[in-house]
Amino acid sequence: MEHSWTMRDFELLLALHQEGSLRAASDRLGCTPSALSHRLRDLESRLNRRLAVRQGRLVLAPEARALVPHIEAIFAELRLVEREWLPAPEPRRVGLSRLFLDGPYLDALGDLQAIGGPLWEFQSGHSHEVEGWVARGQVDIGLVRLERRQPHLAYQMVDQDKLVAVAPTGLRLAGEPTSWPWVLFSHRMGHGLSVSRALKEAGIQIEPRVVVDALPVAEALVIQGHVSVLPWSLVQTAISAGQLVEVALDGVIWPPRLSALVSQSPPPAWTQSVLRAIRRRLSPTGFSPVSDGDGDPESRGSPDW
Repeated sequence: MEHSWTMRDFELLLALHQEGSLRAASDRLGCTPSALSHRLRDLESRLNRRLAVRQGRLVLAPEARALVPHIEAIFAELRLVEREWLPAPEPRRVGLSRLFLDGPYLDALGDLQAIGGPLWEFQSGHSHEVEGWVARGQVDIGLVRLERRQPHLAYQMVDQDKLVAVAPTGLRLAGEPTSWPWVLFSHRMGHGLSVSRALKEAGIQIEPRVVVDALPVAEALVIQGHVSVLPWSLVQTAISAGQLVEVALDGVIWPPRLSALVSQSPPPAWTQSVLRAIRRRLSPTGFSPVSDGDGDPESRGSPDW
């Protein structure tokens, strides 16, 4: 009996290899994990070979993994043919808050570019600028630090980054918190306003010695002998290294900083590929990925790559 490969077979193996799990691969290919498992068993039956093994998660067997470079080369050739013969696809335009110009967000967008296929265009600015670009249709979606929801835009929560009050190890904080050497970051924007509000609700009115608008400056001043409220993702390394310690303030409940993907409604179908890429990158970090209230709808139809 003659055994032949199909492009769907190649898609299956490549998705399993690149995504690293059956669930992520099924999301990418727009089907359920059980349907993808059935496709895999059917392929193994046709070839009479074991193509995947369990090693805590489902991974390609060595023999199948050896095929991956050849499969990648086939898809690369197909993309060249498409560029030669098909109209140029519309780029996917993404606005990005300047706060995300390093770390997991930028890494996730790099992952999407590396897969190939669609063209991606990125533009960075302040979060409120990105929301304006989305509202005017200058970009398709935006990634922002959420301060307040703008009318007529749709928001999908991506992560929450808790705030912590920190001081350098060994700094003696005598007297009432109002007399401490406070640094207030971004006092006219979301972070500083939420910090001031939380302190006021707890009955603490501070007079900051220094007011700054750059996170690295605030962190440096704290290490030099001040107190500030900063995102956990920024200070966790310094805390682990023993440079900073958390400071407890009775009665204060710090609000988390929320990040969101913003779009016009309904969002483009490929929005889910961006969310999945970001959440994969967030999972090993200090961030807490969150799902939108209704969960992520499954992508259907063509794969995102």
